Order: sequence, then C-alpha cells, then structure tokens
Amino acid sequence: MKRILFALAACATMQAATIDFESSVASGTINGAPENAASIISTQFNGLGIVFGRAGESAGVSVTDAATLALNGAQGAVGLDVNGLVPAFASGDIHFYFVVPGTLTPATTDGLSFLIGDTDGDLDEWTIHTYDINGGSWGTQDGSYNSLANFSAGGFEIHRVWIERTSAHDTGFAVDDIIFNTPVGEGGSAVPEPASAALMALGLAGVVVARRR
Repeated sequence: MKRILFALAACATMQAATIDFESSVASGTINGAPENAASIISTQFNGLGIVFGRAGESAGVSVTDAATLALNGAQGAVGLDVNGLVPAFASGDIHFYFVVPGTLTPATTDGLSFLIGDTDGDLDEWTIHTYDINGGSWGTQDGSYNSLANFSAGGFEIHRVWIERTSAHDTGFAVDDIIFNTPVGEGGSAVPEPASAALMALGLAGVVVARRR
C-alpha cells in the first residue's frame, strides 16, 4: 500500500521519542477481548514517559495488526474499555498521559503529534481533549475524516490526552506514530496558565491514502 501524507505540523522541533507499536505483540481483535493478552499496553512505555489508559475509564490500548487500523506500517493501537475489552469495531476512546521517564510521576510534554483514523474509507469522528498537569483543560480539537489525520500540538505543557469517539454509529479508529518531547515533572519547567484554544497551536490535517494494490 502506498501512502501520500499531507500533514499540518505544529509540534516543537526537538522530538525525543516515537512510539510506532511495530515491535509490540499484536492482536487482530476489533470486538471483545484481545486474542493475545500481551497486546494490551498500559505502563509498558513508561520508560519513554507515556502511560496508556485512565483509571475507571480505560485499561489502556490494544496493539492491532488489523489491516485498516495499521496507519503507518503493520501495526497501530486501539482503545480499550475499563474491562480491557475492545468495543465494537474498535470504537473505544483512547486515553494516555505523560510521566517522568522510568517512573509513574506525573509530567508534561511541550510537543506532541500522532496519526489517527483508519484506512477503510468510512467517516470517523472524534474530539481530542488536552489537559494540564492539574487537570485543567487546554481545549479541544474536533476531527471528521474518511482517511487518516495528523494531530499536532506544541508550545504548552500537555499532561493528558483523551481521544473521544463522537460518531453516532460504531466506527473504529486507531492511533499510530506517537511522537513527543521528553516529559518533565513539576518544577522541571515553567507551566503556563491555560490559554484560549486560539493560542494553543493545535493542528489537525487530513492524510490522503492512495488506493491499495
């Protein structure tokens, strides 16, 4: 499959970590318990400074090798519900947050980007929420695409991200190629006061996917 990418980059230039899920164990499950429990990711990437899931809402993500959910390469990641199950057609919300690398101490990053969507041509709709380390909202970014999109954010201290599915029907999406600057804990850098969405430098752009051969 050939991909042609058109993305709006708003992330800071110094990027320290990339998670592409290619070296992780994968499942093809898009509904129910992942066929391979080792595909479930929660704290496995805390050495890089990121944790997937949210207490009471999501057990993390499941790495998938389903063809339409591998956004760049052979594998991507889909959201799990609180019981560790993949909601119908991989329609689960995705949660992740940043920690001081090698710990579970809350931290923030000032540059983040990732791919989101799928490649089967259906309409995917979501809202991306970003939060500071105190739980305050930086704002939201809505998305509605028939292919892939690239989300980018930079210039403010991001602790947590919630990708909320907003489609009226069950329609799945995945994330891939999560790139972020090294997270730092409180006191490691200045944390600015929350600003309006117009000042946040959030970016979202479509990604054109060429037809499969």
